[in-house]
Amino acid sequence: QDKSGLDAYRNLFQFDPVKGTTRLLFDDNQCLASIRTDKSGSVYICWNPVFFFGLDKSGDPDSTGYLLASSSTLLIDYVLSKISCERDIIVMAGSNYLEALLFISSFVTSQDLSYKLSVCYDDMNVTIQFLNWPTPQKIINFISQLNKHIPNGYEKLSCVMVNKKIYLQVPAIRSYLKPLLYLYYDLLCDGSLKLSLLKSD
Repeated sequence: QDKSGLDAYRNLFQFDPVKGTTRLLFDDNQCLASIRTDKSGSVYICWNPVFFFGLDKSGDPDSTGYLLASSSTLLIDYVLSKISCERDIIVMAGSNYLEALLFISSFVTSQDLSYKLSVCYDDMNVTIQFLNWPTPQKIINFISQLNKHIPNGYEKLSCVMVNKKIYLQVPAIRSYLKPLLYLYYDLLCDGSLKLSLLKSD
């Protein structure tokens, strides 16, 4: 299925095979689960309960983990408010490309960095506005690089300008969202950013 899994972990149940009971973990898209929030090591962000289980059972005992039900602005801002600026953030994207893109773009905005993205989405498309990029040519180069990573047979992308603002509309499917996420992260990563992306699916 060529989707990013936007609502894949809403209304998630946790099963106890010994007791034969179930428990509702998330009841809407504003929920999260966390582990070791009193620790001071790296902070792991994920949307996949399998990743979260691994963090809980075998992760760094000094790390903190968050499992998010979605990437709503309210939820992301809440999590970012809980993380001190000197801690490393590790985003475990898995196949949740859109969710990871939203988190990283929110992090960039919270740190008031260059290369901001304003990201809006629906079931069909993701609309991006480029904010605080050094030059329009940087945006054109980024989209050109993105087009090189889109598989053959898929329509290439081009930006539009409305009222002196530059936008890009991207189909909300894996073939576009995966290279978009990876290229955006690579653009930001200069060694000083306290954020990293695990690029495993």
